[in-house]
Amino acid sequence: MKEKPQETKNLSLNNSHRGTKLTEITKEDWKSPELINYSSSLCVLRVLCAFVRWIYSFLVYLGTSSKRIFYHGVSLRMALLAAVLLSGFFMGCTRNNTSEKSPAVSSGTKPDLGIKYAKYFNIDYLGNGVKVVTDSDRNKLLLVPKGVTAPSGYNDAVLIQTPITSALYTSTTYIGFLDALETDSLFNSVAAVCTPEEEWTTPQIIARFRNGATRYINHGLTAVGDIEEIIKTGSGFAFTTGNDDSDTRLRNLLDEVNIKHATLLEWMEDGNPAYLEWIKFFAAFFNLDEEADRIFESKLARLDELYEKASLTSNRPTVAYGVIWSGMVYTQAGGSTLALQIERAGGAYALKGLEGSGSITITMEEFMKQCRDSDIIIYGSSPQYCPDKTFLLETEPLMAEFRAFKNNNIYIYDLGYYMNSAKVVEKFEDMVSIFHPELFPGRELVMYMKLPD
Repeated sequence: MKEKPQETKNLSLNNSHRGTKLTEITKEDWKSPELINYSSSLCVLRVLCAFVRWIYSFLVYLGTSSKRIFYHGVSLRMALLAAVLLSGFFMGCTRNNTSEKSPAVSSGTKPDLGIKYAKYFNIDYLGNGVKVVTDSDRNKLLLVPKGVTAPSGYNDAVLIQTPITSALYTSTTYIGFLDALETDSLFNSVAAVCTPEEEWTTPQIIARFRNGATRYINHGLTAVGDIEEIIKTGSGFAFTTGNDDSDTRLRNLLDEVNIKHATLLEWMEDGNPAYLEWIKFFAAFFNLDEEADRIFESKLARLDELYEKASLTSNRPTVAYGVIWSGMVYTQAGGSTLALQIERAGGAYALKGLEGSGSITITMEEFMKQCRDSDIIIYGSSPQYCPDKTFLLETEPLMAEFRAFKNNNIYIYDLGYYMNSAKVVEKFEDMVSIFHPELFPGRELVMYMKLPD
């Protein structure tokens, strides 16, 4: 299973823009074929990174037997996040797609439909339910409702009949976007997933496992996936993630058996609006474009209400974020999306002086120096990896010196945090509620939980 952090910003790791910082890429640039003519020298670095990924996979193999971190009790996925992000910059070379742009077609659809914030996919709405979806690997998919004639002039696009009825979803986060579309029948499309049944918290998926409608495919950093087992699930499409070796090899296997697929880098988006807009990506495959637009706009409106409510608070608690592994603290820089969300939720980010806009690693001594007196600590782990304060002290005894530890103000992610990927509003409302409980008296946390004693 591959879990990806929701709040990661401005990292130079786009598998279509090798060597170009995301902060330098505009939406128009991303659509330009010239952007992906990057240096072939980076391909050499792929070999080096394959070795790095092999080491990481070995650690995962060692750590997952007890579901505790190698050396300490922190999630391997979270603790080794920095290593994954750094190696991701050099992941493989993608093809250079120099095909000409498809001819323009009059829209004929709701005029305000369109992708406004997201960088790593695009949708051109052509009318009559037809659209061209460009995925994160710059592949074009021509989505045509059943019974509608496909328009001519799109020979460079893969034809997909919609709605899709049976698919492989390689990341739990994708199921979260299905859930956001508020249509339970969409779960009928989940033929296969890459997370074992016992790790799921989504009721619809648990039910489908139990009645045999959904099957588990062992795909991840240490496994490509058994193509014969995928065929047995009846999956006619696959939503795949990333561009490491196992992902690339999986897509190659899918090509060999003519199972169509898309590549998704939703976790690379910058900010809540861009991330939430992936609701529209999934909706496109089910002919729910207008519903998705309505849901998307309503979520943005609710976020605006929460931003306004939090801005009126006068007392701003100091909030730190981090997760510890082998004496080092993996945290977020002062310009990161997480830091911004903490500030907007009415908190004062304790590490806002750290330069950068994404994941960053500091020593435990530096973390203690800057965050010892923080009122609240968000510890970036989940209960299955950091179950209580005693376990945290086994990981790092110095945590006993922190004010937040003494005052029982350390929070971790709920078990289903990543599976509920599109619950951005609920996650932010949790933050506001943690920082300012007086604004939501009696409210129970949804996506976060207090670390037990």
